[in-house]
Amino acid sequence: HILIKHMRWSKSLFSSCMHLSRLKAAGLSGFVQGSGSPVLLYSIPIAELTVNEHEKYFIVPVYMVFTGLLWDFCSFHGTMLQTEKRLEKRQETRRMSDRKKEGGRSGMVLELNPEQKQRVNLSLHAQEILEADREQFAPHLTKNGFFNELLYRFAPQAGASISQTLERRRQTILLQLESLRIQKKRLNPETAEAVTDALLSPVRKELEMKAASYPKGTSVLFRLSNRNSVLFYDPDWPDAAFYRNKPARYMKALIEEYASHTQYQREAFYFNEWISYAEAAAAAGKLLRITTQNPRGEETSWDLRVYGILPNEAGIFHYLVGRCVLKGGLKSEENIASFRLSRLVDVRILSSSGIRSGSLSSSEKKEIEEKIAHGRVQFLIGEKQECVVRLTQKGKQMYKAIQYMKPLPSEIDEEGNYHFECSTYQILQYFYRFGGQAQVLQPQSLRELLREEYRKAYEAYGRESPESDNE
Repeated sequence: HILIKHMRWSKSLFSSCMHLSRLKAAGLSGFVQGSGSPVLLYSIPIAELTVNEHEKYFIVPVYMVFTGLLWDFCSFHGTMLQTEKRLEKRQETRRMSDRKKEGGRSGMVLELNPEQKQRVNLSLHAQEILEADREQFAPHLTKNGFFNELLYRFAPQAGASISQTLERRRQTILLQLESLRIQKKRLNPETAEAVTDALLSPVRKELEMKAASYPKGTSVLFRLSNRNSVLFYDPDWPDAAFYRNKPARYMKALIEEYASHTQYQREAFYFNEWISYAEAAAAAGKLLRITTQNPRGEETSWDLRVYGILPNEAGIFHYLVGRCVLKGGLKSEENIASFRLSRLVDVRILSSSGIRSGSLSSSEKKEIEEKIAHGRVQFLIGEKQECVVRLTQKGKQMYKAIQYMKPLPSEIDEEGNYHFECSTYQILQYFYRFGGQAQVLQPQSLRELLREEYRKAYEAYGRESPESDNE
């Protein structure tokens, strides 16, 4: 349990020591930074929190997952409560100083137009990334909807949110200094603050320079959602001084920073909340309920005992791996499976009483690892079959060169045919591009499927071109 003073919790303890990616009526999650090792916190829904009316604090049950150095929690908790008021005072002092430097806040556009239309200058690269990621991560959203969702999800994680970034770094340094002993004595608060300020000064300058360094592009018009209007046009916006009192500059920095990362990193930013749930479920031995949707729009729910979140071999997508069964199914009916994170509809932890354990035994983890080693993360689902493929000389060269989704042969027979023990889906996905350089001999069902696909392609290219028809 951690005690959170409920009279000031959103602006004091939580905002000082935690990186909150979301705070909803359904629950909360966040990160505490410690020596570069994040501590993941996951709480039960807010409706289940215990409130002590006399002492004025929340009692929040949390699962704590230490991915690095094990910090002494009592020391951490004591430090946060002791420094809370001092941090609030220093934050207000810095805020007032920034206002004076910028000549007050009167120049800031505090009111958004009634239509909530927002223009943001974005580079061509950032615009292309936005459209590509919308198709990958949220094809059901409009361009405007994805822009709003991305801003809301990424802002708490971004370096462009300079005040939050500095405050996270500040708490990391304070925690490290708290554990530091000089001649068996702790540093006094004044010395600790002076050291912290000195260490943060170059970080602050670096963040400011980066925010102002993005290239000028073209103006793009969006309509801000209600929650983003509140977020970005907050009268107490802490980053106003860094962005010359212009929210559009802040939005540009957010999007440009997001676009500067790899697709794998961007996917982690966008689905950060689901990744947090999966990691918390695995650490606490809880069952995860996930929902998928087929091309016809039909949804299916699954109960998953989580092994982990893993990348595919190309390092492009995140896959949720574990043992799963249809919603409410028995443990004996489970199969090893993987689900691409960006194709899920919903992810949540099952924490009600009576729900079976979500822990995996050592033997079950080993079985999953062996299956991954033999195949590919994205092809864990589906029954294995013996597939036999004949390759031409050029086909053999292609097989050596093309690594993405490549199945590993169990044997190569005397006639030079390749035998694979994997799903037919993997064989189809990998060898389809080979055309006439690969011939599937078994199973017959896959052979017929490929024959039909190639027949359709032949007919499409066998027709005369539209230009010829018009002549």
